[in-house]
Amino acid sequence: MTMTHTKERLVAVLSVLLLLPGLYFVSANLLKYGLGVDALTQPLEYFYLDASRARLFNLLSPLVLLGSLGLAGVLSLLPVLKVSFARAGSEVTLTASLKTHATNLLLAGLSLGLLAFLFIYVISENFGLF
Repeated sequence: MTMTHTKERLVAVLSVLLLLPGLYFVSANLLKYGLGVDALTQPLEYFYLDASRARLFNLLSPLVLLGSLGLAGVLSLLPVLKVSFARAGSEVTLTASLKTHATNLLLAGLSLGLLAFLFIYVISENFGLF
């Protein structure tokens, strides 16, 4: 195994680990509010039993969820996305190329999908759209 493959594998494992909090949170809430199964949300209830823990959880959870999902997406795209700029006179050319590594693209897509789900949830919750 070459050093490049080792780095790519490490990035993929790190991306999976960063996706876990968001995947757990979204899955738990989909199960609870979509199917009425609250097995995954019960461990989260610990944070809401005490007012100070609830405040801390409400402050940190968006940072952890959005930060980890965003970082997972960026890390997944780093090995496969190449962006270059070229300048010829007054013309600037931007070129982007994407390698087709299924694992990286799947992880980046999952990260983007979870971020989109959380964004739609925030919009619908705050503006009562759904």
